[in-house]
Amino acid sequence: MIGPVLRLPPIRPATAAVLLTVGLGSVSGFAQTADPVFEIVSLRRGDYRCPAFQVIGTTTCQPPRPTWTALPDGRVELANHTAMDLVRVAYGIERLEAKYVAGGPRWLWDERYDLIALTGADGRGSANQTASFGDTVSRMRLRAMLEDRFKLRASMVKKDMDVLVLTRLKGSFTSALTPTDEECEPGQIDPADVELIPPPCALRTRPDGVDARGMTMTALAQLLSPRLGMPVIDETGGPQLFDFSLNWPGTRNANRTIPVVGINQSLKVLGLEVRKVKRPIDMLVIHSVERPEEDR
Repeated sequence: MIGPVLRLPPIRPATAAVLLTVGLGSVSGFAQTADPVFEIVSLRRGDYRCPAFQVIGTTTCQPPRPTWTALPDGRVELANHTAMDLVRVAYGIERLEAKYVAGGPRWLWDERYDLIALTGADGRGSANQTASFGDTVSRMRLRAMLEDRFKLRASMVKKDMDVLVLTRLKGSFTSALTPTDEECEPGQIDPADVELIPPPCALRTRPDGVDARGMTMTALAQLLSPRLGMPVIDETGGPQLFDFSLNWPGTRNANRTIPVVGINQSLKVLGLEVRKVKRPIDMLVIHSVERPEEDR
């Protein structure tokens, strides 16, 4: 998602907003809290244009090339992302299938936008900002921007949906999944990955897998969810911490997610599997949204 830096002046102060903190798959309600916001925002329509209708034989439109740059000082710059891209990132469901979002007009999926957002009025932000846009604070800021500029009103509504549950294989035991008996402080999560709750003692993600120390099965379910494109719920039982290594299969679906059969081949060495079931989960429902006023 990281791309070249854009320059899109002018910028204007953002309006502080009150947000609803939510979590997909959570069984709890969400509390109203005053959350962080971008202090300065510049928003414009993206320059990608492709007509919906084309005469047979004419040149096909080139695919859009969206870019997303998150800088260590808290500055975020993106180009040619759909409004729905922004919504999905704001609610932490950008890697899940589109069916986990309901409502909203068609233009949310079609119209593209460029955005520059700063966390400080001087453009420098704070020294302790990370260069990830997947952390909770960054998502809160993006959600506040959507509520301010797009007048977005959305909530999580419980609905029976297809999900995956992480369970133990019946009659299976392997020493590869060993409990951790040492006391440890949670380590630094890979900034480009999921913000796991509870965090493991240590986690190293690789293109072909993951190595974890002191990790719960709940956190493993969170880690598997974006790779499968579906919510994964831990039903292994118990809050124990484990040390393990997993290698992802090389096969990918068209949307870059990993097939369930492939994940299960990887999980088998740990005596685990995922299987599809229906469960009541929190689904994002868009109640209302408006096209934003562009900055000139």
